[in-house]
Amino acid sequence: MRTIAIDSIRRAVIAGVVVAAACGPGPRADDGPAVGELRVEPDHAVITITDGAVTAQAYKAFVRQADGTDRDVTSDVVFSVAASSLGTFSGPTLVPSGLAGPFAVSGTYGDAHASVDGTILVVKHTVTPPAPSNSPGLFDAAADDPVFSPAIAYPSPGTMFPPNLGDFDVHWTADAAHTLFEVTLEGPYATMKVYVTSIQAFVFAPADWAVVADSTRGRDLKIRVRALDPSHPAYAGKREIGAILADGDVVGGIYYWSLSSTAVGIYRHDFADASTPPEPYYTTAISPHNWCVACHALSADGTRIGVSSSQTGAGGIVQMGFTLNAATRTPMSPTDESVVWDFATFNPDASLMATVMSGQLTLRAADTGAVVQQVSTAPASWVTHPDWSPLGDKLAYTALDGTYGNDLSVGPNCRISIRSFDAGTRTFGTPGNLVTPSSGCAYYPNFSPDGAWILYDQSQNGTYSDNTAMVSIVPADGSTPGAVLSTPNLAGTRNSWPRWTPFQQDLHYTDTAGVLHTEPVLWFTFSTTRAFGTRAPAGTPQIWMAPFFPNRQHAGLDPSAPAFRLPFQDLQSNNHAAQWTHQVVSIQ
Repeated sequence: MRTIAIDSIRRAVIAGVVVAAACGPGPRADDGPAVGELRVEPDHAVITITDGAVTAQAYKAFVRQADGTDRDVTSDVVFSVAASSLGTFSGPTLVPSGLAGPFAVSGTYGDAHASVDGTILVVKHTVTPPAPSNSPGLFDAAADDPVFSPAIAYPSPGTMFPPNLGDFDVHWTADAAHTLFEVTLEGPYATMKVYVTSIQAFVFAPADWAVVADSTRGRDLKIRVRALDPSHPAYAGKREIGAILADGDVVGGIYYWSLSSTAVGIYRHDFADASTPPEPYYTTAISPHNWCVACHALSADGTRIGVSSSQTGAGGIVQMGFTLNAATRTPMSPTDESVVWDFATFNPDASLMATVMSGQLTLRAADTGAVVQQVSTAPASWVTHPDWSPLGDKLAYTALDGTYGNDLSVGPNCRISIRSFDAGTRTFGTPGNLVTPSSGCAYYPNFSPDGAWILYDQSQNGTYSDNTAMVSIVPADGSTPGAVLSTPNLAGTRNSWPRWTPFQQDLHYTDTAGVLHTEPVLWFTFSTTRAFGTRAPAGTPQIWMAPFFPNRQHAGLDPSAPAFRLPFQDLQSNNHAAQWTHQVVSIQ
């Protein structure tokens, strides 16, 4: 299990005075400071940075003498700040960096040490033309409208976000009269306010989002929109929703198929640098024979990518499947149509692949594509969508009875089957049915990072681009039946291709009462054709993300939260089939 620790800044805050002396403290009088004790001032300092105006904070240090007086030793004390990202010391003066949050200042004088805490607050107002320059004053003077309030179209209330999204969208709707808007992101330490007119969406830039997100890790975020009628500025309508910031970043790389206006093929995005645009990684233009590339599989370490490539000619569709060296983007296995598959999955060490073509399962050597064995899938006569457990001990796939035209669009009456795998003998156990819907189709299985859960799709019809598709969850051991994850799904929007991010994390969340809650969380992505607030109508598939809380699922509670769109995507692109890897390998 990968554990994301509680915010190190919060843990470093030590209120009051800490004493240490090589020979121990001297005598005390009336429980006052001991002789030789160091004191740093001020304690509980609050530094407010408003619209970029940074105010430095001077510190002083005193040592208690035998006669009960304090001697100023500021010039001889070495000061440091535990949260170095928040500021640095120049002599006894703390110079803030411009970020927000709690901090601890330590002073060292010989063998004596003392610490105090403090807080940096950041408040920023941004007026976006053609909004008038006096917009902040108009909203400050306006009372809340008792009749009218705007509606927030995105995000949904209660959404949980990872901090490292890059930028952040807020969308809203209002009537024709209210044309001036104040949009606010407010965390416990940072507040960003923007002022816009007419438009009903705003994207907070990566730098501003980072100030809010980094200081709100593991805490509540308020999202507020106020709307003002410039001809009647005494009142402003208000709508506020709450969201949650996870304390840990999403880690890993995502590779997805994109039907983009610039290049069709496999794109990728590295969450280690979330503000960068996606990279057209392996497109039709650089693929063998310039064939279309779409369905793909990734090794856990990101060094291997399985690619299915095809073209349509006079004789129909011609296909091939091959393995890429991810660093060089060069094929490692033949690209002469001698190896053919539609879907594939790697075992944990990327030495083997399980592939399917025309409903038949084949075990192959990953680097060469050579057949290790043709695998019987009886009693199923057709299987597709294989997925190997990260533990290497199980394989899941979509199983059907009958014959179909291809491996992508099959059903109805399909089920999720699972079987064991012995790595020593390279043999599979007897298949067992994990999810068998009473009607419709269960398909696209995907193991969680710990192998304990399987995401899958369920629809009333077939498997590909079905309007009734809903992301669902089932324990990999089959201990409880599969169930639809109702909160992140939206009916009628083709909620498809669910995939886990590569690491389980521990969420540490401090509620508004100051109570710390800790529980495991896993993130997952899926494609959906739902509308993106006010910026994009329904119809174009894009990749969205949501959390899954295993403990809540075990307790019979809602185990997820509303989904959000991954912001790096081109709004005009059709994006599908997201796959995750532990790391993005640099191109050589």
